Amino acid sequence: MGFLVPTFLAGLVLAGIPLVIHLIYRRRAPQVVFAATRFLKVAVRRTQRKRNIDNLLLLVLRTLLLALLAVGLAGPILKHAIGSGRAGSDVVVVLDNSLSMSAVDDSVERFSRAKEALEEVFARMGGGDLVAVIATAPPESRADAAFTADAVELRTSAARLAVSKARGSIAGALDKAGKLLAGSTAANKMLYVITDLQANAFPAKETLSDATRAALVAVPTVIYDCGRGKGRDLAAASVTIEDQGAVAGTPIEVTAKVTSNSPAQETVGVSLTVASERVQRRTVSLAPGGSAEVSMSVLAQRPGALEGFVEVETADALQADNRRYFSVLVRDRIRALILEKERRTPAFDDDAFFLERALDPFSGESPNAKSPFDVTVTTYADSVDLSKYDVVYLMLRSGIETLDGALRAYAAGGGSLIVFACDDESATGWGQWLPARLISQKAADRGKGQAFAIASIDTEKGAFAAFREEPAALYNTIRVYSYWMTEVDERNAKVLVRFDTGDACAVEGASSQEGVVVFALAPVRTMGSLAASQFFLPLVYETTYHLIAASRGGGEVCAGESVRLAEAGLAPQGMVVTSPDGASNLVKAAEGAVLDYTATDRLGCYRVSDEGGKGERFVFAVNGDEKEYDLVRLDAAKVNGLAPGAAVAVADSPASMEQAIASLKPVLAFGDVLLYSVLAIALLECLAANRVPGRPVGENEPRIR
Repeated sequence: MGFLVPTFLAGLVLAGIPLVIHLIYRRRAPQVVFAATRFLKVAVRRTQRKRNIDNLLLLVLRTLLLALLAVGLAGPILKHAIGSGRAGSDVVVVLDNSLSMSAVDDSVERFSRAKEALEEVFARMGGGDLVAVIATAPPESRADAAFTADAVELRTSAARLAVSKARGSIAGALDKAGKLLAGSTAANKMLYVITDLQANAFPAKETLSDATRAALVAVPTVIYDCGRGKGRDLAAASVTIEDQGAVAGTPIEVTAKVTSNSPAQETVGVSLTVASERVQRRTVSLAPGGSAEVSMSVLAQRPGALEGFVEVETADALQADNRRYFSVLVRDRIRALILEKERRTPAFDDDAFFLERALDPFSGESPNAKSPFDVTVTTYADSVDLSKYDVVYLMLRSGIETLDGALRAYAAGGGSLIVFACDDESATGWGQWLPARLISQKAADRGKGQAFAIASIDTEKGAFAAFREEPAALYNTIRVYSYWMTEVDERNAKVLVRFDTGDACAVEGASSQEGVVVFALAPVRTMGSLAASQFFLPLVYETTYHLIAASRGGGEVCAGESVRLAEAGLAPQGMVVTSPDGASNLVKAAEGAVLDYTATDRLGCYRVSDEGGKGERFVFAVNGDEKEYDLVRLDAAKVNGLAPGAAVAVADSPASMEQAIASLKPVLAFGDVLLYSVLAIALLECLAANRVPGRPVGENEPRIR
């Protein structure tokens, strides 16, 4: 038994007032003898006994009325024990170990507070209790969750838990908790969610699965808040690399986005470090809650992996987001293959003539001048290993059908393929997997001076973003005499360039066709003046650089995400991934399966090579999820509406955890019942008072003798 407002029990003293009044008015009155009324004596004694019973009933009702009123206002409740620390309880702890939990508030790391809360849960374990701990972020979140009664094992496992560099999923952890508790046969169940209440990480209960909500709705839930305010944080939120194909001797442009959630103006240093050496530093001013872009550059001096990071040089609440890694695989030269049907004479009538000279204008002219492209020209009939080339340019004519499978495999394996559709022969039976399929040619009447023009280029992002500031005169003076009309698969393609007719001029593949660009015309004299224009060379270079950058594999990924090393059926026997700490991991896939790498739990730069550590394939950088850098927290008062449990309490210290658990123990409140009883007794008292005949005998009324 307990009381919600025990101070009202003082009102029980008032229950004695009717008794006091009754005793006062019970004093005997003087007796007066009247001879004429002596015959009434017997009748008076007979009715007096009945009146005494009625008065006693009134006394009891009035005393009970006041007593019940006092007890009812005190809010009596009946409790029975449930939850952690009681025998037979099944307890699940969802522990947030995401990157934001490494933030420091009031000189204490949030995850340290989480460990203290976890120890409080363990300390409450009773002899028959079972406990399961579920982490929200990898690699710990990949472990299977199970109940155990072994306190030593629980503490040992908890001691090994660390803050992840990845983003956590509280929703995923709650799904696991729901499955455990749904299968529990214990009479008492309890759920703890230990988190920093990061606003963009805590799921609304509507987003949870129906099964999870059903399993947790009747489970008392304690949400333990490890955070203390938003915290001043500056971050290197993202890094963009422009590397011009990443060829040795060319500059690598690094642009970092720096953000601040500080309420005050901030001036901070931002540095660029490459190969463990700080090469540049900039100072940037950030408005309250603002952001800025900082550009720096470094020269790619030699072939191989170029690894580095951009760093915000300041101490703040979350140090993990102050550094952003990047990695680029630098080549000696870009290995380019031009595939054509046959060699033609004169040379300028050859399909590859203008393209070859655009890629390598110094070929055979000067031993000191070198193009970034190492160009090879071959025909359809020649035997060639496409995998040796970084980019393949296909001058498309009929007869290519025999190479259809090889080119498709090359593109699917991450190769960069640029298709130029030539004119005088049909090749429409080839390349059904391309993002743009050739239908028929469209020709202008050159005898009447007719021609088509390039009308628009998509410069928002992607291959031709570099042309954003260029005037339209760069390309709309090009005269096109004929081109291929195409059918574009808009689910897997994006039109980059259009003619003035509205037809597509250049189409880039997306999704499964990423790494392929199809041009509806070719740089040959019969199709137009494209090859002779100043637009042709930057068009070829920017398209090539864009595809190579997109096909490097990996790029930049968030910690905990998987990286596709090879597509199904295209993986070698095995591939070696070298992590930032220098450890090498051999990764193999079953025959015909894709090859994925999932151990991206450490921030930094990774290298991928063939088995044996030779033939470096590509490099990638692992960074934290930008959403984890946002330390905005939920209002603790609103958490009850988000949690799946019907009974939810919030705690932020060991002492408040005790109160939270106590408030969640099932109770039976019957104060309202007592108050309704008071009304009923008051009604009975009125009825009883009105049925007592005559006036009560007082001290001034004589008794008849």
